[in-house]
Amino acid sequence: KANSTEPYDFLYDNLAMAANVIDGSRRAGVRKLLFLGSSCIYPKMAPQPIREESLLTGPLEVTNEAYAVAKIAGIKLCDHARAQYGCDFISAMPCNLYGTGDNFSLEHSHVLPALIRKMHEAKLRGDTSLRLWGTGTPLREFLHADDLAEACVLLLERYSQAGHINVGSGEELSIRQLAEMIAQVVGFTGRLEFDPSMPDGTPRKMMDVSRIRALGPRRSAEVRATGAKVQTGLRPVQRCKRDANFGSQVSALRSLVRVIRYRCGCGKNSDPEPVPEPEHLNLAPDG
Repeated sequence: KANSTEPYDFLYDNLAMAANVIDGSRRAGVRKLLFLGSSCIYPKMAPQPIREESLLTGPLEVTNEAYAVAKIAGIKLCDHARAQYGCDFISAMPCNLYGTGDNFSLEHSHVLPALIRKMHEAKLRGDTSLRLWGTGTPLREFLHADDLAEACVLLLERYSQAGHINVGSGEELSIRQLAEMIAQVVGFTGRLEFDPSMPDGTPRKMMDVSRIRALGPRRSAEVRATGAKVQTGLRPVQRCKRDANFGSQVSALRSLVRVIRYRCGCGKNSDPEPVPEPEHLNLAPDG
């Protein structure tokens, strides 16, 4: 919802973060930088599955335009820093993320944690039905934040090129399938009523992940893709539901810290240093 009601904030916050981090890294001589974006950078009606070459080939989904423009600007900053200054800056575009510590705000969250919260609260109220936006037919691709963290390490180790690279599960679910799955996990037994008068957003966002697969073994980067795999990943997420002001990319950052600490020999069960929670920032669009 906030994508369409707060476009200035989405554009300004994400432009400011990208510009400051990327230019600060250039000035500080950072050896390698990985910039994360989102699948919403692609045209609304891009051919499926979406290849990296589809960027800027058509109009964006209007409800995600502000966020998408900021992320596209970040990609171009990384590319131009490489061309002009020789910086080893790379960009990765993940699909819809979810994970422990996700953002459950109904105003600023992604579709998956928003559905968890809505169904949890409906269950507590004893509601016999729950109204959901749209037709339930749009298809979305989901990836657990821990799996994105593994993919980030893979890219930092093996990828060094201009242009962005897709990171996804290679599988998709309809919003109706996702809602039914979440209802089962949460324990909501009421009817799910989809409202076709409300917007659906992009009808399908399935990314072509052949380039990242070609880099080598996938590690665990696709292990919680769809169906029962997403359902398994949902259980710890729904247990931590709360109205936090941070999102799934921060959850992925925490996972990345854990992966790096483990690789550096800090111990498999070591907890990372706390990652500060961003305040009053619109970090990510609705999936």
